[in-house]
Amino acid sequence: MPTNSARTDDAATPASTPSSDDQPLVRWRVGHATHIGSRSSNADSYRFGSHITGRAVFAVADGIGSKPGAAEAARIAARTTISAAVATGTAMQALLEASHHLDLEQPGGSFGDTVMVVAVMSPATTPGTVSWDIAWVGDCRAYLLDADGLRQLTHDHTKGQRLRDAGIDELTAARFDNIVLTSVRNAINDPAGIGTASVTSKGHQRLLLVSDGVSKPLPDDMIECALTEFSNPKECARALVELGVLDDRADNATALVVDTIIAS
Repeated sequence: MPTNSARTDDAATPASTPSSDDQPLVRWRVGHATHIGSRSSNADSYRFGSHITGRAVFAVADGIGSKPGAAEAARIAARTTISAAVATGTAMQALLEASHHLDLEQPGGSFGDTVMVVAVMSPATTPGTVSWDIAWVGDCRAYLLDADGLRQLTHDHTKGQRLRDAGIDELTAARFDNIVLTSVRNAINDPAGIGTASVTSKGHQRLLLVSDGVSKPLPDDMIECALTEFSNPKECARALVELGVLDDRADNATALVVDTIIAS
């Protein structure tokens, strides 16, 4: 990962699923960017991959803290989750596999930990639709923009969000947003703490995965504006990250933008 500037790239997939009369092919294109912000190192990581069946997997991990062990934990989690989800097609099982590998490669919990979100895309059984299987721990987020507008698919696992859910005022709750309640390392011992969501969407759609360096400083309307304004996913990811690090105390910021297109 870069240490002092935004890194972006994009990739497009060929149609990779066998064609049939009732299930059009799904193409996807991804753009991504990350920035160190004001921190001494970048502990964010991201990965994506695909399977010959047409399944595609995307992940963003955010190492907890700024120590080298946190960055390594994020890299281990992202790498393991992608390979596991490509094989199994299940986001939650892939996250559990990442938890297991993190303990194997950094035993005892003394090295680092991370939060993350993983999204598995599969062609749905209904023609012209795509299914998303989402799993997360901590406060990395997934958003979906489609014909129904922008939806946040995840719900932060933080003390601040728990206070909001309990009806505590925003000013008080916001002071506790930096305290995460679930993590990759702890997931293997607490599978019930893993958040999950499933959604099926029709036609062109755009998925966004971000670390909290993007989601915390940017309100939903600004995120939706960027997702709508920038048609190129690489440019969109870069814009979101650059907006996220404008503050002098900016955190690491990472965005991964995925466009899906139903091929005719």
